[in-house]
Amino acid sequence: MVWEPGKRRARQAVFKTAEDAGYQVVVLDTPSGLHGPTEGILRSSSHVLVPQQCEPLALRSLMLTVDFLNQLQPRTRMPARSSASS
Repeated sequence: MVWEPGKRRARQAVFKTAEDAGYQVVVLDTPSGLHGPTEGILRSSSHVLVPQQCEPLALRSLMLTVDFLNQLQPRTRMPARSSASS
């Protein structure tokens, strides 16, 4: 399925289909960055796993992603954490 901005119904259909099929976990691999499909899928998700490469630019991207996740639902979402060591 092609993910395009504004395709909320398509994302909801994917999650509904998975739920109806009995899946408890759905893993969606999205392009890096907070644009288009990635932002929409993050907004539709209850949990997020963000794999990263060990390099300075990836760390910068990770911090932007953590900031974005913390802004989604500040009252109900647990604060995003990084497992990266200092």
